[in-house]
Amino acid sequence: MCCVRGWLGVAEIPTPLMAPRPVTTVPDFSALVSHWLRIDGVGRVMALSPALAAGDAGVCLEVGEPFARSLTPASQLLWATHHWPALKLRGSLLEAVLDMVTTADGKAGNPADTALVGSSRRWPVSSSWQREQSDGSASFLGMLTMGMERRRLLEELQRTRNSLNAMPGALLQIEARPDATLHFPYASNSLLDLLGITPAQAERAPQRLLDTLSVESREHLSAVVADADSAGADRWLAVLTPRRQPKRRLELVARRSLPDMTWHGVLTDVSRREQLQMDLRLQAETDPLTSLPNRSALMSLLRQRLDGQQHFAVLFMDCDRFKQVNDSLGHDAGDKLLRLMARRLRHGLRPADDLVTLASAANLTAPLHVAARLGGDEFVVVADDLADVEALAAMADRLVHLMARPYRVHGMELVASVSVGVVLAQSGDTAEQVLRNADTAMYEAKRRNRGHWVLFEPDMHVRAVAALAMESDLRTGLRAQQLRAVFQPIIEIASGRVVGMEALARWHHPHQGEVSPAVFIPVAESSGLIAELGEAVLTSACQQFAAWREQGLPVPARLSVNLSRAQLTNPDLPERIHKLLESLGLPCGVLQLEITESLAMADDRVDQVLAALRGLGVQLALDDFGTGHSSLASLQQLPVQQVKIDRAFVRDIETSVYHRALVEAVVKVARALKLEVVAEGVETIAQARLLAELGCPRAQGWLYARAMEADAIPAFLQGKVARVLEEQPPGAAALVLANRGHQVIVTDAHGLTVHVNAAFTQNTGYTLTDIRGRKPGSVLQGTGTDPRAVRKLSDAVRTGAGCMGVEILNYRKDGTTFHSLVDIEPVHDDSGAIVQFVSVQTEISDFKRIQQELLDLRLRVGEARAGLSGAVEAI
Repeated sequence: MCCVRGWLGVAEIPTPLMAPRPVTTVPDFSALVSHWLRIDGVGRVMALSPALAAGDAGVCLEVGEPFARSLTPASQLLWATHHWPALKLRGSLLEAVLDMVTTADGKAGNPADTALVGSSRRWPVSSSWQREQSDGSASFLGMLTMGMERRRLLEELQRTRNSLNAMPGALLQIEARPDATLHFPYASNSLLDLLGITPAQAERAPQRLLDTLSVESREHLSAVVADADSAGADRWLAVLTPRRQPKRRLELVARRSLPDMTWHGVLTDVSRREQLQMDLRLQAETDPLTSLPNRSALMSLLRQRLDGQQHFAVLFMDCDRFKQVNDSLGHDAGDKLLRLMARRLRHGLRPADDLVTLASAANLTAPLHVAARLGGDEFVVVADDLADVEALAAMADRLVHLMARPYRVHGMELVASVSVGVVLAQSGDTAEQVLRNADTAMYEAKRRNRGHWVLFEPDMHVRAVAALAMESDLRTGLRAQQLRAVFQPIIEIASGRVVGMEALARWHHPHQGEVSPAVFIPVAESSGLIAELGEAVLTSACQQFAAWREQGLPVPARLSVNLSRAQLTNPDLPERIHKLLESLGLPCGVLQLEITESLAMADDRVDQVLAALRGLGVQLALDDFGTGHSSLASLQQLPVQQVKIDRAFVRDIETSVYHRALVEAVVKVARALKLEVVAEGVETIAQARLLAELGCPRAQGWLYARAMEADAIPAFLQGKVARVLEEQPPGAAALVLANRGHQVIVTDAHGLTVHVNAAFTQNTGYTLTDIRGRKPGSVLQGTGTDPRAVRKLSDAVRTGAGCMGVEILNYRKDGTTFHSLVDIEPVHDDSGAIVQFVSVQTEISDFKRIQQELLDLRLRVGEARAGLSGAVEAI
């Protein structure tokens, strides 16, 4: 009897051996498993379990025979090539699936016997083996689990594993061990391919999965799993980076399996997705034409800077001549100009940068100069590292001069200067406010002088809001027909005869009263309402003129109406005018359209419209000649029949040799070209006489009549118009035109300014254009003026009594003040009616200063005397 130690226990049973071997006793494992056997070091059966020995399963097993003889040929091959070598090498073998041979009637048979083979069948078993030592010789104990169910389960498990490995998703199981390390029970082939390791490498060293990740990713993954376990979360997400590919991004999404508390995850390479997202974001934040950041990216940057409470400036740029380039050379040339401007702007910044670099920068607070395009011809620069206003001014000057250099476009050199609005971001501002303020300052720069920069001031926004309100009111006014046409006659100087009538736009605001054209016309131009306004005035004037003709009034032969750029560039204008005149029964020759030189020489479209108007018989007049870039040569090039000399030359014709020479030259050239000449803004008899001497036959201005309402025109036309060049009768009151020793203001009977002398303009900075038609006090007087003095001056005009020596504090145009004594004297006509007031102002600022100095000196002398008396008394 011998005792053999096995892995499941020890038992002694007698087992018959093949002769001549003696009978030995072997352990009985029947209590644990019914089918077991022991084989020796060469694979022969040494012992069988009672169940196997009895042959109740029909298995062909005999003691002393090789175990392999009980297997099917396929399993024999698998046993010989794989299982048996692995068992001898490792000493153990788990879950080895084999097919054993059993006879059809359940009795043992010889598998070598072909007859029996034909009636035999496979018997699948799952075997597990363990090495044993007995008397120094090796033996192996095998446990057999019979039946098809286990085989089916194992095959199903294998199929599941195969399916998981074949899935495109990279699958992973993660378990957190008590020592806080991570264990990976399963990793699919797709995941191993993604990480760049083989299944054999993963099987030998599961920790290799972690080693493929960067140090930061390993720490991050451990922290995420620990946090999820401690928080009881059922899912988590982690973004990991491979150790050898730092730019690659792997997204791991995991969910918990509640029965075994294992995390099941899917690893996805999101590098392309993130790159695509970045590309899409950059595309959404980049201007496609110039490759500069667009408005969206700029607003994000401004918000970042404001949230970080950083000091920065915004420079808002607008090209001054882009529309002319676009209209004259085409959109291709305009696009090329914008690209050249963007390139120069980006390269001209120190250091050059853009928002693409900014988006990928780790330090968003680093000082940068960033250029962006908002749209059209508008560019914005965000400058961070400007220490003070002087540095900002230097940068603005540099950019203005840089952008003003010529550009080469389609073989031509173009100059496209920029007007720049500059704003320093303040604490509490929003990105929208900062950009709005810079935009407001830019429009102020355009208004003052193009090609320059202006620093934003709060009152600019106030004016911008007022302009916006004015625009809204103007739109309402046009719909409600609040705008109307008034008429100013054009007079033949020699005879005083009315030879024409000019229609002008006027607006009576329901709350503000009469609004000056100098206020609402620019608003209409900037808001795009000028075409609608011009159409309304043209229609109203023609309808009124036709009504006067039907009434039999002695209307002049011509009605003049100003034409805007928006109207003249409309190709439908000639047809609409023809239909309007035809519906009113007016011949086309009655209408005269007034245009400026810059408008008349705009482009081919304007030439076509002008030619069509001339073909209808409509007359054309060149308005405001002498201003801007007007030249005598243009009189021969433009299709006009009349030239109107601007009031700026007429105003100074008495004192300026240059202006007299210019008027004389215009008259001579116009006469040679058989063009009519009209002088605008004639206000004095002396001006009218001088114009007549220079050969100018016609004039219009306040000397003859102001612009009148339509209902006043019949009385004017039927009245007798004096020949203003005749000698004045003796005793008639002469108009006071100037008093060169003092500042002189001449108003009409209602107190509205009609003339100022040179001394007034030189001292105050206000020209007649600034103050004409306004009460002097509304311009010169401010909040610091004594209200009692203001009342005295108002009463002097209201009562017609005048006044003398009223001391008043006035404000110059630049905001400085001066003191003056004002004398107001009424001027009467032959009938005794007041026709004018002459105000003479004598400045006494120096006298007031000396007076104050004397007062201060007296106070100091008094204090010195008091101190001296005290000292004497103390002595």
